[in-house]
Amino acid sequence: MAPGDQPDFLSRLRSTLPTGWFPSSAPVLTSVLSGIAQAFADLFSLAGFIASQARLKTASGAWLDAAVFDYLGLSFSRAAGETDASFRARAMAAILVARNTRAAVKNALLTLTGQQPLIFEPRNTMDAGGYGTTGTAYNAAGGWGSYDTPPPPHGCLRHSVSGRSPPQG
Repeated sequence: MAPGDQPDFLSRLRSTLPTGWFPSSAPVLTSVLSGIAQAFADLFSLAGFIASQARLKTASGAWLDAAVFDYLGLSFSRAAGETDASFRARAMAAILVARNTRAAVKNALLTLTGQQPLIFEPRNTMDAGGYGTTGTAYNAAGGWGSYDTPPPPHGCLRHSVSGRSPPQG
């Protein structure tokens, strides 16, 4: 008898009955209580199944597809014949990918083009330079005022996706 199965619930129901009301062998009572115990066992099993489907790491089948759809929408779907494990791994990688940092943009461009991009941020003093900063200063180094690094259009990447510099002016 395992916790939550029909015999477990039957013994729990029998233990709640007052002593002396029913004989130890009551087939009709046992049948009625067995039906109720089976319903409780089914509900207990269903509750466990629902709990396992509530998390992306433990969801399976159509429930996994629905959970991934909630996160990624129609742009991400299961490949034909793909197992739950591989689909879950692909979905977790797509959900947890870094997106809004300089390193993430650099990695995305490197993946897209195969070339190491040079990113220029006008408000980053390490890129643009500034008055009174060590190593970068207006008209000495950095993106603004240096003859070595012509300034790109305000707020854009230094090189386009093709690797060529954007037109100046």
